[in-house]
Amino acid sequence: MDCLHPYPDWASKFENQIQESILKGLGSQEITDMLATVSSDDRIRLFVNLRDKLIKDAVNLLPEEECKTALTLIGYNRNSIGLIMTPHYIQAKKHLTNL
Repeated sequence: MDCLHPYPDWASKFENQIQESILKGLGSQEITDMLATVSSDDRIRLFVNLRDKLIKDAVNLLPEEECKTALTLIGYNRNSIGLIMTPHYIQAKKHLTNL
């Protein structure tokens, strides 16, 4: 399944109940394929709107490293900076910057 419209483009247009209905209508492989095409940030935006059972089912479809990242981010309080921060960053040596 090619997911041409990552989470913010398609799911944000639907209420939480409709998002859940869409996901419930998909098979495990379709969900796995869809989750593989979106960033970890987009996955978390989707997961925070789902019920615990659906989150658990979806997270368990992720590769081990992605699963760990998702579980870490989901563990933050919904209104905390931890939930919205990205797990992706870059580190550059000072001599390679213009600072």
